[in-house]
Amino acid sequence: MPLLFFLLFPFFELYVLLEFAATTSPLWAIGEIFVTGFVGLRLLQGEGISRLRGGLASMNGNIEPLSEVVERLFLVIAGALFLIPGFITDFFGVLVLIG
Repeated sequence: MPLLFFLLFPFFELYVLLEFAATTSPLWAIGEIFVTGFVGLRLLQGEGISRLRGGLASMNGNIEPLSEVVERLFLVIAGALFLIPGFITDFFGVLVLIG
């Protein structure tokens, strides 16, 4: 069953993207892909700076290290989801960022 999901998911993602492009315009769909890809890239690049800041804060005893690691992990997951083109993965990326 999970194999079937992973085989059909790209087709469903493409269907939603093409429906959005047909409803609005293809330029909006292409713009969405580039903007969310840029956001995902910035989330993954910014992770190095936040790791440095988080390490310094945990040395000072201001932040609990486990919560910092979990937050960093969620940022990496959200960044990876934003890098994958499509609306469904972007929706899940936003949910990970909010949650």
